[in-house]
Amino acid sequence: MGLGRIDRRASRAPAEEEVALEHPGQAEAVERRRRVIDAAHELFLSDGYGATSINEIARAADVSAQMIYASFGSKAGILAKLVDVVVAGDDAALHGDDGPLLRDRLTDEELFADDLRVRFRAIGRHAAGAHGRAGPVLQLIDSVAGSDAAVAELRAGLLAGHREDTGLAVAALPWDRLRPGLDRATVSDLMYFVLGWHSYIALVLERGWTPEQYAERIADTMTHLLLPDEPA
Repeated sequence: MGLGRIDRRASRAPAEEEVALEHPGQAEAVERRRRVIDAAHELFLSDGYGATSINEIARAADVSAQMIYASFGSKAGILAKLVDVVVAGDDAALHGDDGPLLRDRLTDEELFADDLRVRFRAIGRHAAGAHGRAGPVLQLIDSVAGSDAAVAELRAGLLAGHREDTGLAVAALPWDRLRPGLDRATVSDLMYFVLGWHSYIALVLERGWTPEQYAERIADTMTHLLLPDEPA
């Protein structure tokens, strides 16, 4: 979310855990953390965040509750790390890696393509992929944030990170080729809204669009909002 950045890691593992991952038992430690994340993912979505306890996650993951507290700190810490993993689509967050920014996930040919429509299509595909992996979890966060202060803080961080990531895309735009009258703040707000996870949830999870339709329409929307009309 989102996502931190569109794919920024939402949390950091405690420092002592990161140190522990450097010894020869690293693979085993990462595997245990992966089991916790997988168990929490299933339980949060099936039973609800509030109804799921640390002890239930520990039983499902075949680890101790003490291991979970040492590695994640709290149930909200598990949720934050779960967002990291599902948004990125890999296990880098379990190694304590902050992961690449949006600019690192798109090739130079995509992010700096002379044809701005190529850029918008690449950004649309990236958003569809990230939101597709994380959509149900982000929807859960939206529903819980109003009643849980720790989840509300996580949500605020994800939104701030999404703002940061859209700023990277905006900074790369050639301003002399955009629709006349647009300023940087307006363009940032438009891309923040269009690329946010709420549009994916509404259109794909609720209205039944395919991820491919979403990516294509997001690109079309950015084209119509930001580029001058083509001569008739």
